[in-house]
Amino acid sequence: MLLTCGAAKYGRNIFIAGLKDDCVEDKNPMAFDCMEECLNFISKPEDTIKLSSPFWKMTKQDVVSWWRDNAVRIGRDKNEILETISCYDEAEPTNYCGRCPSCIRKFFALRSNGFDIEFYNEKLFQEYIKRAEERKYDESRSESILSQKDYECKRVYCFDIDGTLTIETKGHDYKNRTPNLKNIQVLCGLHSTGGKIVLFTSRFGTEEDKLITEEWMKKNNVKYDAIIYGKPYYDYCFDDKNLFVGGDVNE
Repeated sequence: MLLTCGAAKYGRNIFIAGLKDDCVEDKNPMAFDCMEECLNFISKPEDTIKLSSPFWKMTKQDVVSWWRDNAVRIGRDKNEILETISCYDEAEPTNYCGRCPSCIRKFFALRSNGFDIEFYNEKLFQEYIKRAEERKYDESRSESILSQKDYECKRVYCFDIDGTLTIETKGHDYKNRTPNLKNIQVLCGLHSTGGKIVLFTSRFGTEEDKLITEEWMKKNNVKYDAIIYGKPYYDYCFDDKNLFVGGDVNE
């Protein structure tokens, strides 16, 4: 309703992409009719507003299928769809965290249409599989989800930099840190299996720090997907998912 009110300032024909397999209270034809009626009730008679979606007969998977089959015909690269943004994580440095509810819908729709996209939240993945098996979704959405039932979720591995990927830990001469080759080898091995590598560091994250850090990673062939700067200072860290680099990564 807030979106439609905002849109009404700019035009009278308002489109919101409601889908056949949406299952929230404000994303269905009846809800749109109700919102349209409310808007017209508080508008001038000559300013009739029409609220609709061109996708009520299409699921998210159907929309992706249409794009896959027609992108080239309309002069577009079909892989552009991988750049679309649906992620709920505002801190995510890319357009896809691969962990949140929005990203898992994107995962099922794209993956079932042959696009190479990964997911990293096993618990959420299994929740969706269970709901689909219990037919709590539209039939076509359930089938889209269950088509990926045997998919094995990728894992996210978080590595500290100083003292883990480097030998030295003191001072700020980041450019000349000595690489810990053993740990870097472990990291690259996990990356080669499809794991997502996140570097988590207490380095300040100034533009100079970022540049030096990224150049050091490139120089020492460290494969990673993201770097998070500004880890809090601590003497002891208590974490329910703690793992030594030299330990069994399957634990």
